[in-house]
Amino acid sequence: MKNKNYCLKCDTKIESNKQVCEDCASIDKQVDCNENHESDFVTDLKKYVGKNNDYYLEKWRLSSGGITTKSISINWAGFFLTFFWAGYRKMYGIVLIVFGLFILLDVFAHIVGAPLYGYIGVLMSVFFGLIGNRMYYDKAKRDIAKRTVDFSHGSKDNFWNSGGTSKWGVLLVIGLSIMYLVINVFIIEPIFAEPPKVEFGNNSIDGEIIGITNSFEPLQEMHYAFNFADDKGGKYEVSIKKDEGDMFFIVDEWKDEVPLDCPGVSSEMNAPELEGFYIFTVKKYDEVSAEGFFRVEKQ
Repeated sequence: MKNKNYCLKCDTKIESNKQVCEDCASIDKQVDCNENHESDFVTDLKKYVGKNNDYYLEKWRLSSGGITTKSISINWAGFFLTFFWAGYRKMYGIVLIVFGLFILLDVFAHIVGAPLYGYIGVLMSVFFGLIGNRMYYDKAKRDIAKRTVDFSHGSKDNFWNSGGTSKWGVLLVIGLSIMYLVINVFIIEPIFAEPPKVEFGNNSIDGEIIGITNSFEPLQEMHYAFNFADDKGGKYEVSIKKDEGDMFFIVDEWKDEVPLDCPGVSSEMNAPELEGFYIFTVKKYDEVSAEGFFRVEKQ
């Protein structure tokens, strides 16, 4: 093997005919007669990782060829900080994928009607905690492979800037988190939000339904309560429709009005005479503001 010179201060390779390191201007150098392609990669990997590179080299358990022998290893920063850790380590592609998945999972949760928020947090912690080190190794390996053999001093700076750590990456994650909340609150929630439910029961006290039930006998007194979707009073319309399987027909409807500072209504009525399944719909400005369902059947 041809002798290769390396700077003792910054570990940069120095051409044999050079006496001064081009990176740090040091004149101190060492000669390694056994240096090969694999150790070149490890050297580049250490420089790419920068801060705490010994920690990651230990977690990766590199073979003599510079290949990680650990697909799974614990990263506590990844476990507790999840995508904030990924942003700090400039894994921007992973960060964008995670936030995209968050939006898709929110849409899916609304479609199936099952909240997934608690599970998502646990899954993210487990994912970054166990797979984060391997993902970081794969990113470093790809970035190192992209560089050319003979690069200029300027291109070298650009290359090493793709590694290391970044506080701006953390700010990027914070910005994406805010954007995610805005999308969730102002786009996803309004699209999939259902109107408030109408509660039914056998009695009520101070506007609160007691003896909650959705089943009544014909002409039985039934109590109901609901809040308007906008939590504001005003004029509203009520319709009661009977479900006949392939069609609905209105059995009762009326209009009423409450003060604007009244967020909802509590009242009573007699159940319809005919047995069957009924839909109780409240509308304001021709839009459904509350809705409920009850059944009439003889006991």
